[in-house]
Amino acid sequence: MFLSGEVYAWFAVCDTRTLIMAILITVWASRLTYNFHRRGGYSWPPWRGEEDYRWKILQNGTLFSFLTNKYLWIVFNLVFISIFQIFLLMLITTPSLVAWSAATLDCQQSVYRPFQMLGLDGVASLLILFWILIESIADNQQYEFQTEKYRLRATNDESLLVHDYKDGFYHSSGLFKLVRKPNYMAEQAIWISYYLFSLSATSFQSLLNWSALGFFLLCLLFQGSSYLTEMITEGKYPKYRDYKNEVPLFVPSIFSLFRIAFGKMKKKEN
Repeated sequence: MFLSGEVYAWFAVCDTRTLIMAILITVWASRLTYNFHRRGGYSWPPWRGEEDYRWKILQNGTLFSFLTNKYLWIVFNLVFISIFQIFLLMLITTPSLVAWSAATLDCQQSVYRPFQMLGLDGVASLLILFWILIESIADNQQYEFQTEKYRLRATNDESLLVHDYKDGFYHSSGLFKLVRKPNYMAEQAIWISYYLFSLSATSFQSLLNWSALGFFLLCLLFQGSSYLTEMITEGKYPKYRDYKNEVPLFVPSIFSLFRIAFGKMKKKEN
C-alpha cells in the first residue's frame, strides 16, 4: 500500500523537480514499509499479518451501529478501506502530476523553469526530510515503549510497571511530551510540504490548485482517525484524559517549547 504512492510519483518523472519529488516519496515509503514490517505487518499468507486494531472496534459498532451488519461491513471494507485509501494515496501525490504538466507545457512553449534548490523547491525538500525524521523519531519512541511495556507485563511483576508503563501509554518524555500525536502531525505536514512543489512548478500562478485536494482529504482523515484512536485509548487508560487536557493533539504550545528549552539550559548551567 505504501509503495503505491511511490509508484504514482515515479510515473510523473520528466525533469529534475519531478525526480526529486519521486525520490522523496521513496524515502517516505521506505520508512513506512520498514516500520510496518518490524511490527509484524507482513507475513505469509498475507491475511495473517497485523491488522489495524481500530477496524475491530468499528466492526463492533462502537461508533456506527450499522457496521455490525456483515453486509454493510463488507461494503465499508471495500469502499473505504480497500478503494478510498488507495485513491487517497494517489491524490496526495498529484502535485507530481501538476509539476509534470507544467514541465510538459513549458517544453512546448520553450520555457525553462529549473529545480530551484535555493527557492521553494529546496524549502519543500528540506521540510519533507525534516518531517520524515520527526515521524521516524516518534514511531521509534512509541515502538520502544510498547515493546518494553509488553516485556515488563510478561514478567508478571507489577513493581516493574512504573511511570508511563504503569499508566499504560507513553507521555512523559520525547516528542509525546509536546504533542499527543507527533507521528500524525508529521504525516500531515509531509504532504502539505509536498504540495509546495506544485506552486513552484507553476510559478505561483495560484496559491491553490486542484492537487491541494489530496492533503486536504488526508488531514480530514487524520481528524477522524485521531478521534477514534483517542476514544479507544481513553477507555483503556484512565489517566489519558488528564494527558489530553495538558498536551495538545498536533501543534505544540509555545509555552511547552519554552519550558523544555529553559529546562535544558538550566541543566547545562548546573
